[in-house]
Amino acid sequence: YAIVSFQLFEIATQLPSNEQVINILRNLIDKQAINLIDPNRSMLHAIGGSLVIGPKGEPIDVKLFSQANGDYMGEFTPKKIGQHRIDITFAKIPIQGSPFFTEIYDPSKVHIGPLPKDILLGIENTLEINLDNAGNVPLEVIITSSSGINVPIKIDDTLTIRKVRFTPTETGIHFLNVKFGSDIVPGTPIQMMVNNAHIISAYGDGIHHALHEKETTFMIDTKDIQGDLQVHIEGSNSVIKNTLDRITNSLLKVTYIPVEVGFINISIKCNEKDIMHSPFKAIVTNPGISIYLR
Repeated sequence: YAIVSFQLFEIATQLPSNEQVINILRNLIDKQAINLIDPNRSMLHAIGGSLVIGPKGEPIDVKLFSQANGDYMGEFTPKKIGQHRIDITFAKIPIQGSPFFTEIYDPSKVHIGPLPKDILLGIENTLEINLDNAGNVPLEVIITSSSGINVPIKIDDTLTIRKVRFTPTETGIHFLNVKFGSDIVPGTPIQMMVNNAHIISAYGDGIHHALHEKETTFMIDTKDIQGDLQVHIEGSNSVIKNTLDRITNSLLKVTYIPVEVGFINISIKCNEKDIMHSPFKAIVTNPGISIYLR
């Protein structure tokens, strides 16, 4: 028969000397031998204890099962996220490649979101994926349109909170698929609706020009798109108050009174995204005041 020792332990930040490691291995090998001859193919007994290196190491029990082809399968249940090390010796000699390293991760610790309030066509949108305490394995993100086209994405992978940036080229339902390591993240795929922000429009005299200290108006047509509509108007030296009055379900009237002569900026956003042509630049004039424009 032959003797084998199967060891698993967590990597620590500081390692002892080679001499210390060898002495500990020798003691464990002498005490924890396994007979590989198993004609009944029954489960071999678990090796109690592990080679623990570093103050944060903890023992992990390993069970070996004989296979029909003569190989053996090892099973263990890790309790901590992070890199672990496996030492395997045969006849008191490390096998080729030993020690082995494996990453322990947990896809259930991956948190997605919050998703954007409204995902808009032709505009870069951003969502976050939090990998804190989930492990250190590759993250795979695929966003697919309803027609089956994959949307190009960029992932900022410098932090545990990954920012995924994408610009949809189609409207309609999109699917967010996320894999962590070799596992699908629970709760995915996630459905996301992409709307066309460019169909929201603003028009009227007040979007282009106005008279100093005179009430001015313009219209916004939302085309029944739901969301948070924001209008912000400011000049070079002032922020100009405005009011929104709903005319119909999709039509709103914006009223403002400019308090200075010159150019003003009119910003119109839906769900924190600029609508088409926003911000607008309007000119405020006063027939009794001469100004120099550049």
